[in-house]
Parts: sequence; C-alpha cells; structure tokens
Amino acid sequence: MAYDFDKLVDRHGTNSGKWEFMPVQNRYAETSTLPFWVADMDFPCPDGVVEALHKRVDRQIFGYSANFTGEFFRSICGWYWHRFGWYVNSRDVFYCGGIVPALRFLIQLMTHEGDQVLVQPPVYRPFYNKVRCTHRVPVENRLVEGPDGYEIDFADFEKKVKDPRTTLFLLCSPHNPSGRVWTEEELRRMGQLCLENGVRIVADEIHHDIVAPGNKHIPLEKLFPERKNDIITCASVSKTFNLAGLSYSNIIIHDPHLQALWTQYVQGDCGVHLPNPLSITAIQAAYATGEEWLDQLNGYLHDNLVFVKEYLAEHLPKANMYLPQGTYFAWVDVAPYLKGYAREDLDSYLVKTANILIESGPEGAPTFGPGGETRLRINTACPRPMLEEGVRRMCEALDRLYPGDQAEDFAYQTPWGEGRLSDNGGKSTLLLFLRYYGCTICQLDMQRLKQAYEKIEAAGGRALVVLQSDPAVIREQIGQDFYPFDIVCDPEQALFRRYHVCPALSVERMADLRALEKIGQARAAGLVHGKYEGNELQLPAVFLLDKDNTVLKAHYAAKAADLPDADQLIGWLNGKE
Repeated sequence: MAYDFDKLVDRHGTNSGKWEFMPVQNRYAETSTLPFWVADMDFPCPDGVVEALHKRVDRQIFGYSANFTGEFFRSICGWYWHRFGWYVNSRDVFYCGGIVPALRFLIQLMTHEGDQVLVQPPVYRPFYNKVRCTHRVPVENRLVEGPDGYEIDFADFEKKVKDPRTTLFLLCSPHNPSGRVWTEEELRRMGQLCLENGVRIVADEIHHDIVAPGNKHIPLEKLFPERKNDIITCASVSKTFNLAGLSYSNIIIHDPHLQALWTQYVQGDCGVHLPNPLSITAIQAAYATGEEWLDQLNGYLHDNLVFVKEYLAEHLPKANMYLPQGTYFAWVDVAPYLKGYAREDLDSYLVKTANILIESGPEGAPTFGPGGETRLRINTACPRPMLEEGVRRMCEALDRLYPGDQAEDFAYQTPWGEGRLSDNGGKSTLLLFLRYYGCTICQLDMQRLKQAYEKIEAAGGRALVVLQSDPAVIREQIGQDFYPFDIVCDPEQALFRRYHVCPALSVERMADLRALEKIGQARAAGLVHGKYEGNELQLPAVFLLDKDNTVLKAHYAAKAADLPDADQLIGWLNGKE
C-alpha cells in the first residue's frame, strides 16, 4: 500500500515534547512555533503498530512486564539478519530505556575516571555530556569537510587511539548530525586502529534504518566477528518507526564479563530491568509489519532533503549543505548569513524572527561541538508542506540586510511619477517600509517624518517610504506635494520580498501596547483609517543607506509599531545610535 506522508497530524494535546514543550527549550518559543529540532518524526506510526497497541490496550492490565519471550527476541534478531545480514544471538541483547543513558552506563563500566574517550565532532551533544558527567575526558578526532561531505582524518585518528590514555571510542553510525553513512572501508579502518591499540568501541547505531536510496548501513560489529566482545552496539526502533516515547533500546553485549556487570549494575543496582509493556507489543508489531512503511519513508525523507538543498541553492545560495546519505537531518552551514545579533544566539534569532525552532547553539558553545559553530541541524522528518514553510521562513530570516551589505538598486513607481533608489543626489537615504496608506499608524509615522524633514535634509539625508498601496488609492486622498519625500508604491510586495521585510506570523505576534498607543495618537490627530491593501500582517522596517547604497543601519521590526521615531532616525544620519 502507499502511505501518505504529506498528511499533517496535529500533535498538540498529546504531551508532545517536540511541539508542546518548546518554551522550555527556548524562552522565545510558543506552542505555535514550528519545530525542526528534536529528533522525532511528525508521521503516524505504521498501521500494524497502532492495531497491535489497540489490541494490547484492550487487555486492560499494564503491570510489570518482561521481554523474555522467544517471539520478542526473534522479531529483533530476525530484523537485524534480514536487513543487514547481521547475526545476533538473543542472549546478547540487553534492554535500556534509551541509548543516551546506556552510553553513560557503558562509559562507567568500560573505563576509569580520567580515561580519554574518543569522539568525532561535530557530533550529537550527549556524547560530550556523558563523557564529562562520568569524569572522563573527551578527546576529539574532528571530521574534515571533503568535496562530497565529511571525511575522517585518519592520521589524527591513529594518533589519538595510540595514546594510552584513550580507552574507548564512541562511534556515531550513521553520523549525527552530518548524515554520513560510513563505508565498509572507513569502518574497517577505524575498527582495526582501535582494536589494535586496545581501544574498545561503543557504536551508537540508532539511525541504522534511516538511509537514503542507494546507501547501505553496515553494523560495525559485523566486520569484526572475532573481536565482537570489544564492540557494543546500541540500536533501537525509536528513530526507525517513530516510537521514541516508548523508551526501548537494544544494547548488544557479547563479552560475558561486561554482560555480568550490566546485569549487576544496570539491571540490578540502577533498576533498569522492566520495559514498558506497550513497548514490547510495539516492537514486535513494527518489525513484523513495518518494512514496507519504512522503505517508503526512506524515499520520502530523501526527497525532503533534496528539496531543502535545492531550495537553499535558490534562496540562500551562500549556505552550504551536503546531501545526507542517512538520518533525516539537513546539516546546513549558514556562516555567510550570520551577521548582527544572529550570531549571538541563532536559535533565539530564528524563533523571534521566523517562529521556527532549529538546533544550533550560541557562538562559543555550539550544540554539536567544534565544527558546529555556524551550522543548523534541521529535522526534515515532517510532511512536505510544513517543511516548505519552515525553510521559507528560515531563508527570509537569514537573508536580510545588515550594516556593510550592498543594497540592491531598484526603479520605483510613485503615485505621480517614477524614480530610482540610486538617484539620491549624493545624499544618504532613509528607506522606510510601512504597510499601506490607509493604516493610521503608517499615516502617523509619515506625518512625523514630514514634520522632521528639514532636520533630515540638514543632516544630509532624504527619505523614501515604501507602501503596499496602489498609486491610484493614494492620489484619491492626497496631492503630489503633500509630503516632501517620495512614496514608493509596491502593491505586489516585490520590494518587501527583495529586502526580506516579512509579515508577522499572526495578529497575536504583531500587536502590542505600543501599537495601541500609536492608534490612539493617530485618532487624536484626526487620522482616519482608509482602504485595506496588501498584507494586513506586514511588519515595518527601516534602512539607512549611504550615497553608494551601502547599508549603514538596519532595523527589522518585530511588532507593528516597532519603528525608530524621527529623532532617532536623525541621530542615525548624524552618526549616533
């Protein structure tokens, strides 16, 4: 059957961490923010999983449960053999509620305090967290960028594993966040270097089923059957079938001594020994009925990633993105667009300006470690309409003008003639984007600009006001000499788009007390609301350009009345804040 991955599912009211707890992740986020951060998917689970869970719920009792049945382990081990040709004995499969806590347990069991643990940044944040919280020392084999994606610096890798202080390597395969699916040659070389130098390996392979068409994930352990006691594999259905909330991971341990330690310490002392009864049902059903769903999903995810890459090439061409071979993350370098305060905290900047939440990290403390300072990890595992909207918002928020940029010249239409931005008479230009002439807030701003215009000219400046209004609508209300500055008519919002002056995402995000104050001031001045034109949610902006159209100042408003007043604009012209 064909699955509809374009279907939008409302996850509000389900205690969704991804959707409903965004304000905990970022103080500027709201429940209306579009989430592209945490790694879960916005697709319904396979039908067979849902049907099996319904039947299990109908049994009405959810007491302590154990994953001891042959049928359960056959579903897991059979999947590994079927998908990867990888034989795993069921007696070597251990349970943990998640791979992240398993990493901590394994680091504690396999190393000593002060040991070095090798990681490959940029990499999934908990790799660092779990090394440091167990009082071990992360040592880095930084990935390097090649022509087609990240590559391994094997000279540095060999140097790090030969250091006697390095006793464990945390492998991320497929790699998160870059999306690399390591080749057999790369895996063999890493494995051999580690094992020859007494470095054991924990392989986080949670994304092992999420691979693009034409790529194949190879379990590391499969390549070293004679040394499997030194390799622990962490895997799960959580990413594969969107079951992360059921908290079930498979920790594959072959070494009898480590198995005994896990049984005693993790299952005994730490009490990690009883899985959720619904998890057991879901896993069996997913592996039994979900393969067709997964194969179609992988094709859809690949198409989503191709869309993001192509959209960026057109709308954010200075950004860099390799097409991932696995996972559902677009790992995007936006360094050329990190200007102004965007560099200070990129997550918050995108929430405030585009109402989207994407993981990056503030400068100096990147979420994914060294190499992630200027990058965004975009979760593309969502219906295409949602992804298109999010990427559009992101591009508009990043591709804005900031001081030092060159503003694009343009010809314009006024209600009474034509003009050109560059025909400035050697003056600086205050380029203001308002909404439309009928808006009383806009009329008030224009009247105040008119009153201050002699001071603006004395400071060596001129003003252009861009409105969404039709020229005929303005001619009906005022004469040609009513304002001392040109009114630029942009009824199709072409200039608004060119300068990335975006509309608000909702009325609630547009209005504030300042807007109400200005509406009251406009009424007191006798101003009357006229015809509605353009996008009612359009936000204002103002730029100060020098005579060569270089941006000296830029202000994109977050609210309808968020605009510098005339005295502040004169201060701009005089070189003051």
